[in-house]
Amino acid sequence: MIADLWESHGRSASRRLARLARRELTPAQTIIWTALVVVIVLFPTIVSSSRFLDVAVTYGIFAICLYGLGFLYGQTNYLSIAHSALLGVGAYTAAILFIQAGLGFWAVLPLAALLAMVAALLLGYPALRVSGYHFVIVTFAACELFVLATRNLGGAEARKGLTGGAQGLDITEPVGQVFGQSFDINLELEPFYYLVIAFLFVTLIVTQILVASPLGRTFRAIRENEPLARSVGIRANWYKILAFGISGLFAGVAGALFAYKLRHIAPDLFNSFEGVELALMVLLGGSRRLMGPLVGAIIVGFLPEILDVIGIGLTPFQRQIVFGALLIAVIILLPHGLVQGVADLYGVGKRSLGSYLRPPPGPEDGGGASAEPEEPPDGESDQPADEPAEAVGTGEETAEADQEAEQVGSS
Repeated sequence: MIADLWESHGRSASRRLARLARRELTPAQTIIWTALVVVIVLFPTIVSSSRFLDVAVTYGIFAICLYGLGFLYGQTNYLSIAHSALLGVGAYTAAILFIQAGLGFWAVLPLAALLAMVAALLLGYPALRVSGYHFVIVTFAACELFVLATRNLGGAEARKGLTGGAQGLDITEPVGQVFGQSFDINLELEPFYYLVIAFLFVTLIVTQILVASPLGRTFRAIRENEPLARSVGIRANWYKILAFGISGLFAGVAGALFAYKLRHIAPDLFNSFEGVELALMVLLGGSRRLMGPLVGAIIVGFLPEILDVIGIGLTPFQRQIVFGALLIAVIILLPHGLVQGVADLYGVGKRSLGSYLRPPPGPEDGGGASAEPEEPPDGESDQPADEPAEAVGTGEETAEADQEAEQVGSS
């Protein structure tokens, strides 16, 4: 099965990366992405408060997890609440391996990602047998089960157990140096910020490659019409579990970063409300645009801080009410997210403005002539009766489509 997957999806990875590098952005996309990159790179020098930089680091880590959740939701239409638990799997893996085995960040990072992926695969096998709100309920329950397990593992001696009980675990060492650069947040937060941005940049590239790959097209085929996908030989259940596993990989990386950012983790950091907040960010920004999860993280992260600066502080209870109302409004008004909604409005406005500014046709453009072609006399036709009508698409296009359908079905 792995060999088949590599044969159908892996060999063209370099060609897909080359096509992505050659892809031209529209002027509006170029301006937006350039402005966003400039703001992100210069953010530590723009803000004077370490509070905003701390929020940027935290929600930059969440954005890495969001791209996994957005990939799952955008490509398969399954919205998970359990990604806060998968984030916790990565965080607890990093903390436990540091305490028990003395492994540093760079050693535990791949292990945290791998273990979170395995946890997602194990959860996806039973959870993906249902859909809709049943799937949301199953992932909600899995999130609460993770909190109970980490809090009570070890019984009466849970504090001395593997997970540290309700008090959690401490990481006393910072991220290891890279080229002599320290990432100790107790000394300076800015280097850790750029470390998170580097991971986020890699996440963006990997996400775009996955979405544009034949694997991504297979996921979307299942999303749009699962019975039809099954009819051409696509193993829908296997691919949906794989999508869940890939999203767990992103969450594991984010969890390891989150543990080393906080230097102390506890079960309540990964409860179901945090899972709902992650889902809110994906729904708010949108999951079918590359910028969507990042925009969702920025809005949810900085909106309370901005309101607090202008004198409208929110208590935790009020924050939950605001986020709940925001979630309802987004689902009703912007079902595909804020980024997709703005893109749709931009397209409508551009077409409307273009039709308004387009000059009316003059005599030299044939404006005085009748717009309708002359109909041939009765019994006559522009096409000889003994020649069949031209088919839609050439024979080569039809053969290529049939070959691609057989390739997807065989995978």
